[in-house]
Amino acid sequence: MVARDLVRHKDQIPVAVTIFVIVLAVTVFMFCTAIAMHRKKPLGRELALWAAPLLFIVCWPVAIYSWWFMHSDGAKQMYGVKDE
Repeated sequence: MVARDLVRHKDQIPVAVTIFVIVLAVTVFMFCTAIAMHRKKPLGRELALWAAPLLFIVCWPVAIYSWWFMHSDGAKQMYGVKDE
């Protein structure tokens, strides 16, 4: 019985592994972004700008706010970005 179930569901295993890897990569990316932003490194601002489009999938108001904040003068001053 177990062998039949394994044969029947073997096509779902690569899909599950792919989804797991994507979710793990996004999670690691978000944690790296949070750590860099907490340390107020210029890389944190850039990572946050890259993370904002990914946040649209989870919570679009947070994505809009983070995109807006990272382009504000306060964030530029906080993360040491010089105006051009």
